[in-house]
Amino acid sequence: MKTVYKGIMSALAAAILLSLCLALTVFATEEPPVDRNAPIESMIEPDSPSEAPDSPSPEAPNSPSLETPDLPSEAPDSPEETPVKSEECAASPSDAAEPVLPEPDTDTAATAEELLLWLQEHEDSEGTLNLTADIFIDDMVYMKNATPQITINTGEFSIVATGEVHLWRQGLTIQGQGGEKGVLRAAQGGGLSIGELSIEAAEGFAVFQEEGAGLVISQCVLEESAVRYAETPFVWEWKSLLAVVKPGQTACDVLPETAEAYDVNRRGQLSREKVPVVWELVGHEASEERRRFNAVGSAPGYAYFSAPVCTVVYDDWPLTFLDVNAKKRESGRGESYLFTGTFSIPEDRLPFTITQDYSFDGENWTVYEESEVEHPDTCFAISFSAQAWDIQSFPSLFIRLSWNDGKTVYYSNVLRYARNNMEDSEDRGGNRGGGTDIVDPPKQPKPDPEPETTPPGTTEPETAPPGTTEPETTLPGTTGPETALPETTEPET
Repeated sequence: MKTVYKGIMSALAAAILLSLCLALTVFATEEPPVDRNAPIESMIEPDSPSEAPDSPSPEAPNSPSLETPDLPSEAPDSPEETPVKSEECAASPSDAAEPVLPEPDTDTAATAEELLLWLQEHEDSEGTLNLTADIFIDDMVYMKNATPQITINTGEFSIVATGEVHLWRQGLTIQGQGGEKGVLRAAQGGGLSIGELSIEAAEGFAVFQEEGAGLVISQCVLEESAVRYAETPFVWEWKSLLAVVKPGQTACDVLPETAEAYDVNRRGQLSREKVPVVWELVGHEASEERRRFNAVGSAPGYAYFSAPVCTVVYDDWPLTFLDVNAKKRESGRGESYLFTGTFSIPEDRLPFTITQDYSFDGENWTVYEESEVEHPDTCFAISFSAQAWDIQSFPSLFIRLSWNDGKTVYYSNVLRYARNNMEDSEDRGGNRGGGTDIVDPPKQPKPDPEPETTPPGTTEPETAPPGTTEPETTLPGTTGPETALPETTEPET
């Protein structure tokens, strides 16, 4: 019995010891309670002894090391949330995403067309253009108020103006090597007008003006020492000139000794002045027809786009065309042609009515308008829609004036315009009506059986042009249909 009792007590002691061991094990492995009011620093175990706080938190002496850089001010409400270990939240340098930067807008150009297209495409955006060759521009007008910053990098190349080039734009920088070539260059016979640009050269000249070229610089950011100016003055535009030759005079008697130049270019600036001119008359004064022509002059000591021109008019008969302007214009109703100008008016016959005609073949005429002439400064005007002129079938256009005084119909000389000559003539100065040629007027209708004209041989002044005693049906000195008066009393329609 004693033996059994001892065995029972031994087993009970062993069970109590085992329970105590299990209890201690559970107590050692249990998470410490979280104090919701404790500061964040007390929840973070320092990574190394040197960074440990002076007084370690007694509430978590055995808690594992944690990195919680973005913990909230309070611990999570749910006790089941598991803290994230540092190796799970810290990305390695190789895994970090680098920021993606937009690639710069860099393009290239090797021709004038590519350059102009790039400028037009960047009127509302920034960008950089690199030249891959010298660019030669014959004629270009690019004048914009665009402000986005753009850059043209010419490098070792140049932009060369061989014709009339206007380049004005805010926010545009043109930079390059420069040297003796220049970043920008005005070639002989050409003209370069630049404004509101910034031009930079690494060395030498930023802008180079050859002799015989024009250069205008306005409001540019540019070193004065970086510009090479030509010594010869350059004329950009001449004023239109007209010389009227009266009966008994020659062209030499009336041609001016000077021509007025609107824009004379010296050292990048413009001025207006009178320039001495020498006129070329070979082949004209020998003509007995005394027909209108354009005298071409030269201006020694000056360079220019085009030579000065003076229109010489022989005012031998009434209604002679004097200064004539012609142009093609656009309006809300479409394109049209307009011809305006002056003509010789016999003051002692005022007032009278003129008819203004045009024709596409010189034979069939259309009346544009009849108007009253009441004073010596009256002008004529002829206009029609561009759709009315089939320029493929009729390469020329003719205009004329007529006047019926009740007894005789007077016709002006006839001017002819080429379909492809009008705009060029207007742009080049001189006679802005375009190089006009005189052609013989169409054959007039045969006389009526009983014409209402004064019999030949009369000297009555009321039917003859002023200053003549010739018969009313023929102007003095006539040898052809251009100066002959019609033999009918009715105006041609």
